[in-house]
Amino acid sequence: MYGAKNAKNTLLAGFTTVRNVGAGNYSDVALKQAINQKAIIGPTLLVSGPALGITGGHCDSNTLPHDFEYSSDGVADGLGIKGRR
Repeated sequence: MYGAKNAKNTLLAGFTTVRNVGAGNYSDVALKQAINQKAIIGPTLLVSGPALGITGGHCDSNTLPHDFEYSSDGVADGLGIKGRR
């Protein structure tokens, strides 16, 4: 398991806390649990599970259809909903 080896190497390099903002199949959560249960050695992990990303970005997993059009018109100018009418 690469994660266990890398966790140990990370700790031995002097990093006591690290974060991960995305991993497939919750592998980061499993690694964190293994470290917390003392099954393997590694730093304290701050994990997110699925990748974090902005709406419409490459990590967006909101399951909207690809032809869904998202617009932020009216947001930057402060008009909000009233400005959209």
